[in-house]
Amino acid sequence: MTLEYKGINLSGLEFGKGDRLWFDFAMPNKSYYDYWANDVGSNIVRLPFKWERLQSELDGELNLEYLNLLKQSVTNARENGMTTILDMHNYGSFNHDKIGSENVSLNSYSDVWQKLALEFKDQDDVWLNLMNEPYGFAANDWADITQVVVNDLRNIDINNKILLSGTLWSGAHSWIKSGNADAYKDFIDPLDNFAFDVHQYLDEWSKGIDSSYVEGLGAQRIETITQWANDNGMKLFLGEIGVGDDPGQQAELSLVLDYMEANSEMWLGWTMWGAGPWWADDYHFNINPEGENHDLAIQGILDYFAITSKDIESETILDTAIISGIEEAAMLGAQAASLLNGLDA
Repeated sequence: MTLEYKGINLSGLEFGKGDRLWFDFAMPNKSYYDYWANDVGSNIVRLPFKWERLQSELDGELNLEYLNLLKQSVTNARENGMTTILDMHNYGSFNHDKIGSENVSLNSYSDVWQKLALEFKDQDDVWLNLMNEPYGFAANDWADITQVVVNDLRNIDINNKILLSGTLWSGAHSWIKSGNADAYKDFIDPLDNFAFDVHQYLDEWSKGIDSSYVEGLGAQRIETITQWANDNGMKLFLGEIGVGDDPGQQAELSLVLDYMEANSEMWLGWTMWGAGPWWADDYHFNINPEGENHDLAIQGILDYFAITSKDIESETILDTAIISGIEEAAMLGAQAASLLNGLDA
């Protein structure tokens, strides 16, 4: 067996605090999907989005403009043969209030997912990542919250694959000691169509705060969760891992991916962090192409992607992405105009 899914996170839709496209946040346009699918070989994209933009008021209707951005993103991915993971990038909160608190009920959390899931019902190439890196919860409490939402989704005949997260930022290395392993041991999905989205960075603290790494520890850090998955019949997905340009760090990442390949009965695949518009050139996990060339981190692991990479054509990929982004923003018409009308003088 081999890992089926290999891809990237495409950021932009989760950026910033306001609601103005191309002012407060960005949207990865089709050129990004074309590049990652055709020139690199990605067959899956994890798409972070922000709850507050999708639903400005708890239990309210979904924001159609923002929802359409998600739908266009799914279309861009699908046209390139890519599966899309819709990743609620909210860390267990809505407007900084924790789910289950006085201000944000569990029912409200379930409500937004039911409404969003119905928009992508029966689309096998759309996965639902219920929450990115929840923290500040007891492991049992978060597992209980997750179980309720999964039950609610299955009760309205949502059959998409669901990705679950654990508390303490869903760290792969801390899955046992955080209590997540014990909290989820009796989890039940009536359709058995789920996996755990876990994250693992290579620095000393496994936080991704810089591009440092500890030699030899990367693969070791995912051994215990792999054994847990094997013992309990669970599936895993590595939703975030990042590397910079250091060849040593790339070699360490290769060891992690090799280990996952050797244990593909438990691991579905991975998505690297750090692609999409607006990442600073000096951001340590920026993996966007550099002019006519792949980023050095991507160049170092091309053989791990699903499809043999093709040479990038002479046209500058990033320039194309920027130009296309401006064109797509203009094509949004009434949506863009309404957003601009809200711009402060």
